[in-house]
Amino acid sequence: MPASGLLGPFPLSVEAIASEIAPLSMGTYLLGRLTGKRFFVRRVGRADRDLAAELRGFVGAYDAFKYRTYDSTRRAFEKECRLFHDFAPPETAAHP
Repeated sequence: MPASGLLGPFPLSVEAIASEIAPLSMGTYLLGRLTGKRFFVRRVGRADRDLAAELRGFVGAYDAFKYRTYDSTRRAFEKECRLFHDFAPPETAAHP
């Protein structure tokens, strides 16, 4: 399995998101489940305005997240695209 280059995995909780991600950060993320120490990717996405708010919307639906913040929407989009092709996440229906 390819390396994502993202930080994490972290538990997908309001507390973990607040601890890890500054408000109004843009970035790319992976959502999935943890089995032992193994992270299984289920979804890839990005937030162009508020990564923390985007992730809070998935609390309860997934076990864990990985992320990385970026200083431009283009870089976030390019990373999302690479992750989509590298992991083919089953719960991301369309190419970004």
